[in-house]
Amino acid sequence: MGKGSRVASLCHEISHFEKTFLDSSIGGIGTADYDVNGQKPKSRKDDKWSYKQHLEGAKKLVKKGSENVFDNAYNIEKYFEIIV
Repeated sequence: MGKGSRVASLCHEISHFEKTFLDSSIGGIGTADYDVNGQKPKSRKDDKWSYKQHLEGAKKLVKKGSENVFDNAYNIEKYFEIIV
């Protein structure tokens, strides 16, 4: 647990899985790695941002109350960095 932990990283990556079942109400989240400006990249090839820049973009989504907060894998990851 904690920042940079394997658990947090694994949950970040698993959140990228997309729903592929016939019933789309079950399955993955299908998150993306938003850029430094809080924008969703058009494709993986367009993602040229550093880890730090992705975190800045995630914070911007939270700060402005964006509806895309939970579409960002870095914001999902934050839930698994909290030490209780």
